[in-house]
Amino acid sequence: MTAQLLPPERNHSPSLLGDLPDFQKRALEMLLDLAHNYGPVTRIRLGPVTQYVITEAEGAHHVLQKNSRNYTKEQSFMDVARLALISGDDLFTSDGDPWLHRRRLMQPVFHRRVVNNFRDIIVEESARMLDRWPHGQMLDLEAAMMDVTMSIIGRSMLSQNILDDHPQLYHAFSEVSGFVLDKATTLSLRLTPLFVPTPRNRAFKHALSVIRDTLGDVVRQRRQLPAEQHPPDLLSLMMAGHDDESGFTLSTAQLMDELFGIVTAGHETSAVTLSWLFYELARHPEVEAQLVAELDRVLAGRMPTVEDLAALPYLQQCVDETLRRYPAAYVTTRQSIGTDEIAGFPIPAHATMLINIYGIHHHRDDWQHPERFDPDRWSRDEIDRLAFLAFGAGPRKCIGEPLARLEMALITACVLQRFRFRPADRPSRLVTRFTLRAEDGVWLMAARRNGE
Repeated sequence: MTAQLLPPERNHSPSLLGDLPDFQKRALEMLLDLAHNYGPVTRIRLGPVTQYVITEAEGAHHVLQKNSRNYTKEQSFMDVARLALISGDDLFTSDGDPWLHRRRLMQPVFHRRVVNNFRDIIVEESARMLDRWPHGQMLDLEAAMMDVTMSIIGRSMLSQNILDDHPQLYHAFSEVSGFVLDKATTLSLRLTPLFVPTPRNRAFKHALSVIRDTLGDVVRQRRQLPAEQHPPDLLSLMMAGHDDESGFTLSTAQLMDELFGIVTAGHETSAVTLSWLFYELARHPEVEAQLVAELDRVLAGRMPTVEDLAALPYLQQCVDETLRRYPAAYVTTRQSIGTDEIAGFPIPAHATMLINIYGIHHHRDDWQHPERFDPDRWSRDEIDRLAFLAFGAGPRKCIGEPLARLEMALITACVLQRFRFRPADRPSRLVTRFTLRAEDGVWLMAARRNGE
């Protein structure tokens, strides 16, 4: 190892909390500051913990892909995430052989050929949503996309509409995911044991019991059915799956944990991306017009099929540009096992690593005018794919990417067949929660294209 000098340290408050107040109150500004004013590797201090921040595409791929064997999931956050699990681990929180067995079992479930079968569900739920939308009124697109993606994941996962059949689950999932994030990032909540009967702890425990009871009933009822009567959904595929090499199959508790992870990660990430996509289309009517023209030319007023997507390149460019500007997973963390070197700087063993995805997606060295919403950039040669980490990279790249991409493309096409958007007199400010959300929703003026 040739590296000698430590990575630079961000200029933070001299208090014991270091960079933690900035990260809690203005995380995105801090992530951009690290991208624009510091080098590829920077040290920050979140309370007593020093983290090594990677804000360079090559360094991120070194951690996530090239030398991924030297990096595990960051354990302190995983310990918080495991509060929501029954079996102790799922695909998201596990490492080593347990993760590998799960990944091998789950990979075929999310293969493109499988998820393409959910096209009808996506289009049907999109149509149900659009039938309810009024003409010429303000809509909160974030809330609308949350509802439709929850309906889609419920039907594709359980052959049930969660909003209709289990409305209590919707609020329970929101409560649990919010609690996990806050407990991981808020010092006072992290220092409060779960057994202390605070209002927040009680709400979390109640929401968790709702999820476990409901999913448990669904899984147990499915197990009582003969295999030939199982509906063709994700739950049935996971129940039938096994890792050929190890013989691993999912127990009832593990099935419930994987279902929980799919809902938590699956519906919110797609929903917030779609809401920001429509937000940008409303702010850029020339982009909206070009996209609508492509959809009209290819679809001629009908609902889209999977086969249509290959003929809709500008649609994909708009999705990718939204994922770049608003990466739902704006950071990800790892922990080094042994020593390493990144960009000439030494990385000690057991170091906490933070991959600054938001900063990389807005880095001036990788993107021309990164602050602009420019779908055309994806048709030019300027794109360095290493600098695009919306779904991660390496062996732990998001397993749900095929389903997420199908869902976002089909919903966008369905919506723009019937509605156009204009900005509302109500700002949408980015905030960092479990994903990149809007502080008070994404409000837009929606108008039916036929004017009715």
